[in-house]
This record gives sequence, C-alpha cells and structure tokens, in this order.
Amino acid sequence: MPRSSKIWNYFTVSDSVQSKAKCQICFASISRGGTSVKNYTTSNLMSHLRSNHGIEFAEFLAAQKEVETSKRKAIEEDNISSTSNSKQAKKPHQIRISEMVDGKVTPWSKADARTQRANSKLLEMIAIDLQPLSVVEDVGFRRYSATLEPRYKIPSKQEISRQMIPALYDKLKSQIKDELVDVTFIGVTTDIWSTRAGPNSLMSITAHWVDKDFSRKHATLNATSVEGINTEEAISEHISRMLNIWSITMDQVVTIIRGNVGHTVTGHDLTGINHQDCFIHTLQSVINDGILFQRTILDTLAIFRNVAGHFKHSTLACYRLRELQVKHGLPDQIIIQDAQARWNSSFYMVKRMLEQKAAIVDYANIGGIPQVTENHWNIADTLITTLQKFEELTRHASEEGSSTSMVIPSVYMLQRSLAKHADDRYIHDLAGGLLKSLNNRYEDVEKNKLLVISTYLDPRYKALFFKAGDTEKTAVQWLMEEGDVEKTDLSRGLQESPITSTPTKSAIDDEFDQFVKEQGAPQISHTGININNELTLYSTEPILGRSEEPLAFWKINRHRYPILAKLAAKYLCVPPSSVPSERLFSEAGDLYDEKRNRLDPNMAEMLLTIRGNYERLNF
Repeated sequence: MPRSSKIWNYFTVSDSVQSKAKCQICFASISRGGTSVKNYTTSNLMSHLRSNHGIEFAEFLAAQKEVETSKRKAIEEDNISSTSNSKQAKKPHQIRISEMVDGKVTPWSKADARTQRANSKLLEMIAIDLQPLSVVEDVGFRRYSATLEPRYKIPSKQEISRQMIPALYDKLKSQIKDELVDVTFIGVTTDIWSTRAGPNSLMSITAHWVDKDFSRKHATLNATSVEGINTEEAISEHISRMLNIWSITMDQVVTIIRGNVGHTVTGHDLTGINHQDCFIHTLQSVINDGILFQRTILDTLAIFRNVAGHFKHSTLACYRLRELQVKHGLPDQIIIQDAQARWNSSFYMVKRMLEQKAAIVDYANIGGIPQVTENHWNIADTLITTLQKFEELTRHASEEGSSTSMVIPSVYMLQRSLAKHADDRYIHDLAGGLLKSLNNRYEDVEKNKLLVISTYLDPRYKALFFKAGDTEKTAVQWLMEEGDVEKTDLSRGLQESPITSTPTKSAIDDEFDQFVKEQGAPQISHTGININNELTLYSTEPILGRSEEPLAFWKINRHRYPILAKLAAKYLCVPPSSVPSERLFSEAGDLYDEKRNRLDPNMAEMLLTIRGNYERLNF
C-alpha cells in the first residue's frame, strides 16, 4: 500500500529492516518508533527533518498541506453528493433557527462538547507552534475563526493563560507521572539557556527510560526559570527539587548528562547523582583544541565565512550564483553560513562550498567576494577529510535511539583514524592536535563505570573496544555485583528469534563492522541460568552489526538473560548527549521574541513543557 504522507519523499525504508528509515538528505538512519508495523509512526522522521533540514521541512509542510486540502475537498464533494440524494440531509455547519436570536447566531456554551473540542485545538496550535497568547486578540485570526464557525466563541487571552493552559499542563504532568510509576531506572539530560529578553535563564530536565517492552521513552519534565541561580549549590538544589516534584529518587537516576558549559560542569556533583559530560560538547572541545593554534585553518575558515556572509545578505548575489550553478551543472543549493559556537555548522559550510567550488570560483572572478586561493581549497578539503568521522559520530549521538554505549567505541575509532594520519604531511598538525586533545579528555574513559558497563551490554560492542586488558574483567565484576540484586521478571510475550536484519549502513558503520570482523567474534549460543552463567553465555554471543538496535536483542532474549536484560534496560536508557534538552531551547528562542519578551516565567515553563510532550496529548 502506498504511503500517503509526503514525509516519504525524504525517507526510504529497507525491505529487510522496517524499524528504521534512511534520510535521503544526510543518509542518517532514524528509528520509526514502536516495535511492530502497526506501532510505527512518522514522528521521529518529522523531528529529524525539522531539526536538521529546515528548507526540506518547509517543503514537506507545504506538500502535506496540499494533500490534506485535497482530501478535505474530496470529503466535502462526497457530502454535497450525498446531500443532493437525500431531501432530509442537512448541509454541513448549517445553523438551525433555534440557534439564532433576533437573527443573530447563538454561541455555543462553554460546556458544549464542540466548544471543548475547538478549545483543545486552539491550545494545540498555541503550544505546538509556540504562538503568542495574544493571537486570540488578533483581528485577522478572529475573522478567520468566525468564518469557519460563527458559533464558536474564542476564549480570552486571560482565560487561556489563567485556566486552560494550566489545566492542560496539569493533565500532561499527571499522564507522565503515571508513565513513570513503573519505571525503575531513568537517565536525565539537562541544559541551561539564557533568554535574550532579560536576566532569566531556563533549566530543562528531560527523562529517558526503557519500558517493559524494551522501547525507548522520554519526557520533558521541566523548563524552569532559574533567575539568580549561578552557583554549584543552587544548581544542584534546583535539580534535586525538580526531581522530587516528579517523585524521582536519586537511586532511580542512572546519571545526569549535562552540557559542558561554565558552572554546569561540576554543579551536578553536589546532588549525589552520577554525572557525565555531553559527548557532543566534548567533541566540540576536542576540535576547538585541534584547530585553535592552526593559523592556516583559522584563516581559511575566516575567508569562507566572509564568502558565506556575502551570499547570505545579498539576494542579487544568490541570483547570480544560481546562474553559475546552472552553467556548471551544479545543484541549486544555498551557501551555508556557520555558527562559530558549533563546529559542525562550520563543517557543513566548508563542505557545501567545496561542492559549489566551480560556481564560487567563477563568481569571485566577476568580483564581490575575496579570491579563495587553491591553497585555501586544499586546506578546506583536508579539514573535511579529517573531521568527517567527527561529523558522522556527532549525528549518531544526536539521534533519539543513541546511547552512552557508543562513547568508548567512538573514541577508539577516532583515535585509530587520527593515528593513521600521523605521517600525512598535509594534515599531520591537525590530526596530531585532535589526537592529543582526544587522548587527554578521555584518558580515564575505561575507569568510568557507566560507559564501561553500557558498552559491554551493547551486543554491537561488548569488550571489543576496550584497550586496557583488565577492563572486561572489571565490567564483569561490576555486573556480578549488580546482578546480586533481586531478580525482576520482565514482561513476557515475544518468542525468541534470531536478529537477521541488515539496515542501510553509513561509512562509519562499515568501518566499525570491519573492525569487528578482524577481531573474530565467537558464534556459540547456550542457555543462561544465573548471573554467572548469563555473563558466560553472553560473552559467546555473536557481535551485532553497528546499525542494529541493541534493545531489540535484549527484547528477544530477555527470557534467556533475565538479569542482564534488566541491567541492559538500566544502562542503555541514557543518551550520550544533552541534545534532547538543547533541542527544547532551540524552540525557546521563538517563545521569547519581541511580542512575548515579558512572558511570565511560569507560563513559559508550561508552554515549553507542553511543546516538549505534545505527542502525548490526545487531542
């Protein structure tokens, strides 16, 4: 059956692996959610498109709107046809005489089910689109609403802010609390964002867990104002208070993943909860260290930035560039302007300009932008080659299905890759600087209990990427200690079956799998009885391909490994980065625009929390 959503113009699904879709723009593998065909959704696909491909997302929205409009017209035509065949049929939205007083329409009452339904949709629009509450006072919006349904009385701004949004927020909190009742272990991501409108900052907390069906779940718990909170003690106290509000105990929290920004770096120590640095932020620091003293690279980036800025601020320049793209048979693409705080945006800027080199060189000959020398182009090419794996790993770490289990293998593969370039005269200095910083920042990575256990319990990695000879023994010892806790029977239902899927793989996936092949993983299988037997048996299981879903393995084999499966749910629930919390704050900037710069902090928290969990709302 053909798929009706236009989202499939940007994604494909492998016949062998229905659980993931491949982005046709950046080739990322995105989970479709759920565990079976009937449970798959397109929510993750739309989130990926919205977060990473803004232009294509806008195209998708426009195309999807056309589809929905066509469907609506077809339904209306059917209604008209049916009406003409029945004298007793009434026209849609026909207003009865009883609903009119002195020739005027009588509005629906507040208790009317139709009013309640319309109010729900209004709240949905405000929360999802982050519309200002004053939208209900706009003349154009009121006329539009009156045209669609004159009997619907739009609630006032005060009614929305004082009654309706708080009620929806409380309903959502209650729903999330119900979900958390049966959750044993939770991973937490957090970040702090400063508003442009005043001294307020917002701190977000997002909870991540694996449910009884071995599906990943997450919920935005808070986006709270933290005005005046700028000390380690205050931040720790605030985090503890927010967790208490949700009845989340310290024993439940596996770890807190925080952005490596200023005072948040050590703030979580004082909560008594294990904490980890954001993997993506750490990679950012490694790259900054690697290029900070590379004058030739900094100069090249400055020139490319100048060129990108020229096209960003000139419509005429973009028009001329388009003509040159046609001349050289190049795709019609805009030149990306980077944000210096994010290295991957600089990566995409340089990569795009390399792809458009012929058109840019031609344009420079006409004048208007600085000449980019061949030496600069060579340096740019070297930069992309060296940072390609960093970029791929950053994308993987940003995906919703990623886990901290990827950190140790990723560090290992980066070290291996950079070491290969040690003798390359073109990138020796850059590769050497990156390798030195990476080694320094992850010097004790195999002493980190969370990272070691999560890696070992990921059937794609296990002990293959441990460099120290005793790390596997340490992992086993830690697991034996945790395995002494009372066994918990996980939900039953699925029969065991081998994992034979072969999803679409990226270049970094191929490199990982080649490394696994070189190690010669065992291929034996038995049945486990206790923690010792489970660990012995698990060590003989074949290594999965990197693009496989580790939780699928534990779901299928949970009856063979009842203890390890429970521990896998604990340690694989934690994402490697604070991206889930940061993603919320990328939308917070829209909330505090010129129309809403005096927005009450409590209202901002409610709107952002609703926005972060809108898929839970059964409108």
